[in-house]
Amino acid sequence: MIKAIETAYKGYRFRSRLEARWAVFFDALNIEWEYEKEGYKLPLGNYLPDFWIPRFNSFSEVKPKTFTIEEYQKCFQLPKQCILLDTPYPEARSYYVTGASEEMTSYSENEKDGYGRMVFCQSQYKGRLWFLLGEDYRDYPNFKDVERASNIAKSARFEFGESGGKA
Repeated sequence: MIKAIETAYKGYRFRSRLEARWAVFFDALNIEWEYEKEGYKLPLGNYLPDFWIPRFNSFSEVKPKTFTIEEYQKCFQLPKQCILLDTPYPEARSYYVTGASEEMTSYSENEKDGYGRMVFCQSQYKGRLWFLLGEDYRDYPNFKDVERASNIAKSARFEFGESGGKA
């Protein structure tokens, strides 16, 4: 297994370059984030979610690939919903959300098993920057902003400083 590269960005030391790229992505979309805000004792063991996203009232956990069952279960046991960011780089696509809130549940037909799906695009619903699948998110007005944020995050070269790219 390849070891993750610790990466400095905005005064934080991220455990991986991928986590730092997600921070750059959030910054490019003006989404406030807190890195490893608080750890929890869960039935499956101690857990420290990667991000707290106040705007979504959600945790976000970052992995370069699909979550294992145990990783998913830990995220599901957190006291708030958790966005499972399971890509090798930030991109505009759908992501699973564990413990989806009632606000999300009422808009999802696939809510029977306790998770929803979200994308990082503009919604008119309560000013949030996400909406559930069922519509083509590429038609939304800020899809180009999300693509731009993805490109900024992908092109970040942390070895040249902590800027992470140009917003």
